Parts: sequence; C-alpha cells; structure tokens
Amino acid sequence: MRLAKFIVAGGFALALSGGMIDTFAQPSMIVAGASKSSASTASEGQLDLAAEHYFQRIHDALGFTNEADWNVVKPLVKKVYDAQRDLTRGSVMSHIPVANVSTNSTENSRSVQTTYFGKPSPEAEALQRAVDVNASTNDIAAALETYRASQKAKRAKLEEAQANLRKVLTLQQQAEATLLKVID
Repeated sequence: MRLAKFIVAGGFALALSGGMIDTFAQPSMIVAGASKSSASTASEGQLDLAAEHYFQRIHDALGFTNEADWNVVKPLVKKVYDAQRDLTRGSVMSHIPVANVSTNSTENSRSVQTTYFGKPSPEAEALQRAVDVNASTNDIAAALETYRASQKAKRAKLEEAQANLRKVLTLQQQAEATLLKVID
C-alpha cells in the first residue's frame, strides 16, 4: 500500500510537469519545422494523458468501486488539479527552460521557451521582463505586486477547490487525498 502511494505521488508529479515525453517531443517538432501552435497542441495532449493517469490513480487510491460516485468526485478532483497546475505555472520553477519553440532566433529566448510546467502566467512573464530589462524600481514593484496578487488569488481558488472536494470525501479518503497532496 505504501508503494502504491509513492506511485500515485509520482503520477501526480508527472501530471503537474506535463510529462517528460513533452520535453523530448518538442525539440524534434522544431527540427521538423512544426509551428509553435502544433508544439503546444502536442504538449496539451501529453498533459491530458498524464492527467488521465493521475485521475485513475486517485480513483484507485481513494477506493472508488462505484463509478457513479466517482463521476461526482472526479470533477472536484479536476478542479483541484487545475488550480494546483495554475498556481505552479506562476512559480519560479515554471521558468526552467526545456525547449525553445520559436523559429525566430532573434527573439528573447527566455520569453518564448516552454517549460516542464507549461507556459508561465502573464504576471510571471511581466515580472520576468521587468527584471530582464533592469526596469525602474517602481516598475519592478508594480510587476511584483501584480504577480503576488495573482498568486494569492490562485491560492484562494485552490483552497476553495480543496474544501469542496473535502466535503464529499469520507475521513479515510480525506487522509489518502492528503497523503497524495491532493488536499491539505
């Protein structure tokens, strides 16, 4: 049972990262001359596959045997998953470069790179731009405030999604979901 929990946690990490397959798929698409939009479509497809594995592992770990019950809970798990992913997109970790999907080599490579966590949030990109161009203190402070406000709103959305999920789970399921980092 303990091994299963680690496997589920690993699946969750894979789901949040968009999968390592995404990392390797994008450079070959660039070589083949694929457009930025087709690279993001492949990325989304891999994320969908990883997410489905994640949901199946949660289903199994929480012990759902009745699909009707799971069909009520799955949308709530998905809201938590989406909120966690959105919160992670704006983090420092979302700036780890994986592959440059731009065909224009003169563009600022930091702003056009995809990452393990998907494209950074607009607020994170604006803050990064302000830092990159050595903007004035006031401009950096404004970008930082905007970024912090967006992260606070995303955390509130995550907390609400987790609270809604917690309401429909048994105490045993809440314990499992907490160990799996689905809820706090």
